[in-house]
Amino acid sequence: TVERRSFRSDVAHSFGTNIIIALINLATGILVARLLRPPGRGELAAIFNWPTVFSVLAVLGMSESLVYFCARERDRSGRYLGTSLVIALGASLVFVVLGWILMPVLLLAQRPETVATARLYLLMVPIGAVLGLLARPLRGAGVPRGWDYLSVTHYVLWLLLLIAAALRGRA
Repeated sequence: TVERRSFRSDVAHSFGTNIIIALINLATGILVARLLRPPGRGELAAIFNWPTVFSVLAVLGMSESLVYFCARERDRSGRYLGTSLVIALGASLVFVVLGWILMPVLLLAQRPETVATARLYLLMVPIGAVLGLLARPLRGAGVPRGWDYLSVTHYVLWLLLLIAAALRGRA
């Protein structure tokens, strides 16, 4: 029954974390809409979309593989994580270069300033790849609370950034 109670506690914790993430997303959506208004919101979406796609492609399948192999051989988790990070960073660099070259074509309908900002946001490709992999060994090792804490971090940082922008009166 101790395991069952622990399982229930972990499920409740994960459920609570997902509720917190949903509430933060609600707050950030409202803040972005008020700060940027419709035209700026569209530009933000254009800036975010392609680098986000490239970030996902850079780690395609690696996240799930990392969870699987870390669960299978916990004593090698560090080695698996290190190898995954090296591969993800290499793939990220390829996608950053590719994105830099393609961004003017991908965002053809956007202003040059928006294209330039999207190119700058390509720096999030390696950051997103690394952050996307860091918590995976925790899932594989059966540490859901650690996974929950790490998964909520970037949502909180985005909220704090938007609050700071709102307090400064800058979009």
